Amino acid sequence: MTAKPIVFFAGGSLILFALSVVIVFGDNGWLDLRALDQELHQLSEKKTAVFKENSSLLRQIERLKKDPQFIEATAKRELGVIREDELILKWDQP
Repeated sequence: MTAKPIVFFAGGSLILFALSVVIVFGDNGWLDLRALDQELHQLSEKKTAVFKENSSLLRQIERLKKDPQFIEATAKRELGVIREDELILKWDQP
């Protein structure tokens, strides 16, 4: 066997190995793609959570604009407000 085919085979193998290393570990390579995919998944989950929270807050705003009973319940729960004719009864627990 002559040296020429061995040199071509070794050179081709070396080039193939180098390209494989660049594809896997290089900038914008396979590892970066996996990291970006995971980040995209996390951001998508955050977006969904924020969307649900925004929807809940928008419903609460609409109820605060239109529903006097909801306004009263919210004021009692969050601010501790009572009506003039209401009494607060507190007792010690043993």
